[in-house]
Amino acid sequence: MGVKELWALLRSEGLVTQVQGGEDHPQIVREVQGKVVAVDLSQWFFQANFQPELLANFPTQEARCLKLSFERAINFLRYECVPVGCLDGDVPPEKRELLQKRCLERSGYVGGGNGNSAFQELGNLVGQLLRALGLPVVPAPGEAEALMAALEVAGLVDACATSDGDALVFGATHIYHTLRLQTMVTKQSEVVRVDMEGIRGRLGLRTGGAEALLALALITGGDYDASGLDSVGKTGALRIIRHLLKGRASDEGIVTRLADALAQAPDTFLESLTKCTGCRHCKHASGLKGHCKHHSGRNPCPTCQLREGPCQCPFHAREEERRLNKVVRLANQNPGFPARAAAAYKGYRSQRSGASIAVSQLPQQRLKWQQRPDVAKAAGLLGVHLEWEPEKVRRKLLPLLLTWDAEQRGHAEAEFEPVRIVKLHGAGYGTEPQKDAWRYLMEWKRLSKGSQQDINHDTEWLTGKGTCTPDARSLRIDVVAHHWPALLAKFNTPAPAKPVRRPKKGLKEAEVRGMASRMQAFLTPARKDAAPADKAGRAPLQGRGLAEP
Repeated sequence: MGVKELWALLRSEGLVTQVQGGEDHPQIVREVQGKVVAVDLSQWFFQANFQPELLANFPTQEARCLKLSFERAINFLRYECVPVGCLDGDVPPEKRELLQKRCLERSGYVGGGNGNSAFQELGNLVGQLLRALGLPVVPAPGEAEALMAALEVAGLVDACATSDGDALVFGATHIYHTLRLQTMVTKQSEVVRVDMEGIRGRLGLRTGGAEALLALALITGGDYDASGLDSVGKTGALRIIRHLLKGRASDEGIVTRLADALAQAPDTFLESLTKCTGCRHCKHASGLKGHCKHHSGRNPCPTCQLREGPCQCPFHAREEERRLNKVVRLANQNPGFPARAAAAYKGYRSQRSGASIAVSQLPQQRLKWQQRPDVAKAAGLLGVHLEWEPEKVRRKLLPLLLTWDAEQRGHAEAEFEPVRIVKLHGAGYGTEPQKDAWRYLMEWKRLSKGSQQDINHDTEWLTGKGTCTPDARSLRIDVVAHHWPALLAKFNTPAPAKPVRRPKKGLKEAEVRGMASRMQAFLTPARKDAAPADKAGRAPLQGRGLAEP
């Protein structure tokens, strides 16, 4: 869940970018290609347990989560987007009860953060599968969202994929609320993104942003204090934060300023400002109990000239102070709020600190797709829980094996080699179909490595005798250009011009004319020989049997 109503607030402020497949699919390709993304695996697990197709075909949650994670990892990698699995660790005491209740409602089991909990066992199982595919998996000391943010801050990943707004509070700067990537049906792909840079712009900041969102969470409520301040909505809370940040380039110290403001007694003068007392004509205070259309003789104003702009009466001029004063009054009426807010603040900071320490102990280099998929290990896990045969697992992994072998040209484990570009693949979407295509359909050669059974199955599948789809045999254009330039040069070389062939109709007419000429040549000498001589013993003239004069 994270910060209450945070995503609705960000959408209302125009800070959420959404791109769907179809004609905009090329934009999705450009968005994710080459990215390393920290993924909140707990959300994959929840989603797996709510997909009707998975529920109908796979009776156990282990099978559902493994299948969803397996297929998503394959799709991500085919877009050159590397998912880094992030696993929850021990749940902080401040939110353990809330999380247990939420897990029970969503999935039917308690995820309390204990070392032997079903939730963590499920995470370990999926982690084994992702590692078998060559992907990094990082366990968190506490919340996965805090770990993801720390990984991004350290430069080990480029973005975080989670719908939990707490990742922003923990310091993440690029969040994918939705990251759905499909290679078979690209129109089903979707990206929903928010960036901290946009949030800073709305708050008038140059740096920071996470502390301001933390202060917002204390008012609206979140995982560490579900109540927050009752009767203060997301929009009102945002106005309070903006007021406290006015004139500042950084949000440093915003939580302290909020606490100091809420600890004060309500201002009685501000509470007395209940309506506008300004002049609509000149915008100055009217001096009356209410507003007026313009000043009069009994209520003079030496500069009562028509003016544009906001009203300058105290009610409007001190509007932001009045809003803050209302929140101060609510805080004074809720004596338990300061202690809850302090505990929530401590919980957020503790998680952020613990995650930063954990990330500092990792190799300080950008994470990547580490190794060629281990088909045997993946088949072992999926065979036990999904009852898939090894051949089926290998067939599903074949696109990744082709991609890895093409990218790691000449490595010792290579089993496949591209030999020819057949055509552009998937050029049906985008405003410029040929330009927006992102893959080539390739012809492949199966090298003589591995078992003979695998060689036979792979060869049959790749030559089209099996069920290998063009999608599975396709390869990203950038991979071909970088690693196989000779194939690209040959593909782009125009074919030699073919000799011009006459239309069939013309050929038939020529044949008819030739046949007539041959027939005439054949018949003419025959008539000459057959014609009788005249009385003088002379042969007849040639042509139509005319006699010589």
